[in-house]
Amino acid sequence: MIQNWYIIFVAALVPMVMGFVWYNPKVLGTLWMSAAGMSEEVTNALFEAKGFTSIAVNAGCCIISLTFMGGIVCKWA
Repeated sequence: MIQNWYIIFVAALVPMVMGFVWYNPKVLGTLWMSAAGMSEEVTNALFEAKGFTSIAVNAGCCIISLTFMGGIVCKWA
């Protein structure tokens, strides 16, 4: 049973890591910015106002939600 919690925790981290890689300007970030009609200055202005605490709270909510969802699926699967 303990292994399931580790698997759920690791699985919950996957979207966050994928987002860091996916939206990196060297991967698809530049394409995303041009498709959204934003420049690098606008993107930086949007995210500079938010500190680490804000990002951590939002990411934590997603991680906890995905953990509960995974737990429910594992329990009833």
